[in-house]
Amino acid sequence: MKKLFTLLLMAVLSVAAYAQEELYGFKPFENDLIWQFVYETDLSPDEVKEYFMTSGKFEFVHDNDSSIWGNSKKKQLNRESAGVGKGSLSGAYALLNYPLSYFIKIDIKDGKYRVTIGNITAHPNVSLSYMGVSTNSNTQIYARELLYNFNKRKFKNKEGAAGVSLCLYDEFLINEKLRIMSDDNW
Repeated sequence: MKKLFTLLLMAVLSVAAYAQEELYGFKPFENDLIWQFVYETDLSPDEVKEYFMTSGKFEFVHDNDSSIWGNSKKKQLNRESAGVGKGSLSGAYALLNYPLSYFIKIDIKDGKYRVTIGNITAHPNVSLSYMGVSTNSNTQIYARELLYNFNKRKFKNKEGAAGVSLCLYDEFLINEKLRIMSDDNW
């Protein structure tokens, strides 16, 4: 009985610890770092779908009754509209200073939509050197490598994660009157 209780307690604690591994909408998922937010809207599900399908944010897009998904166009996030400073040219700020591409999925329900982004990749057009690692202009820089240490299960750069999150939030906001909702309300 004591062993069963101990195993149950360990399982609950490990789930609770994993649930806390979220920062500014970023969270580890399998071998990737995803960004996810839920937005509230007055638009109908069809209007939300139409907005994103015609927004030019996707390179190619697929859809079903309640979701749209595809790869983004390679595009630099707009730091200024999100109120985020320049930061350095390397490290986590590389995600803000260079064009990004990512997989995107938008789930739609009445009154809200959830944006999930994964495989976030920066595409610098210049050579970089960061923490002893040099890159060339063809190198891709992955958010999961800059922001999260999967071995230690903790975030490396909280300031960089905050800046990138603000820019992503701004990128997928349909109307400035909308409010962010927590993922728990989905």
